[in-house]
Amino acid sequence: MSRRFHRRRHLAAALILGPAALLPIRAEAETGAAKERVVTVFSNGLGQVWEHRALTPATGPRDVVLDGISKRALAESVSLAGTAGDLTVRSISLDTNLLTPDRLLRAHLGKQVGVVKVHPTTGEERIVPATVVSLAGGVVLRMDGRLVTGMPGRLAFPDDTQGMVTSPTLTASIEAGPGTDGLLLSYMTDGLDWRADYTATLAADGKAMRIEAWATVENGTGVDLDADRLRLVAGQVNRPPQPRPVAKTMRMTAGPEAAMDAAGALPLRE
Repeated sequence: MSRRFHRRRHLAAALILGPAALLPIRAEAETGAAKERVVTVFSNGLGQVWEHRALTPATGPRDVVLDGISKRALAESVSLAGTAGDLTVRSISLDTNLLTPDRLLRAHLGKQVGVVKVHPTTGEERIVPATVVSLAGGVVLRMDGRLVTGMPGRLAFPDDTQGMVTSPTLTASIEAGPGTDGLLLSYMTDGLDWRADYTATLAADGKAMRIEAWATVENGTGVDLDADRLRLVAGQVNRPPQPRPVAKTMRMTAGPEAAMDAAGALPLRE
């Protein structure tokens, strides 16, 4: 089975017309990693992740934080339950506000940052203060009493993530009953896909044929999924169509009637 990871690593093994269960998607160890994980992959870019995570037994209300969640998880599909006891879920929050250079720059619009200047001869670095004036169509900085466009050098930011996270984090407010020692987490996610390829080898006498099936699994969720069981489903999950909004400029230039006609002609799916 050839498995394609989001880091574009490949690992091959044969699958002879058999189920895909017990075929792992290898991953690196993570903090708070799942004790057990089952991944179901459909053939339309959608998948389901089921995990069993440990929970320190304790009664009363508390908040738990789970990391290692897919960066493309569908928040509306998240489900949480308890093992070996009752569990009441008060609220679930999925934070996917990931820390990226672009978001960090936008968070400092109108604020001061530093531009790293390197001496061409000595290689010594110094930080020149600058203010992010605009990000419309590019970066505009105010530094040394002038407006500078583009990136005059590496930018240095204060040691503050502005509430952004390095990986998706799920926070749940729960109340566990006596004996509850685990969490059962389930969610749907985009970014998982698979396809099948077949090879047939005819015997030398022409009386028999060996057929092999190779499954290629692609993981574009942004996280490694170390699955105890991997299920490949040929069918597709029915998803409601997402209407495409009509461009505001079209409504302004063509008028309401033309905009309505154009909206009817637009496809309902992205």
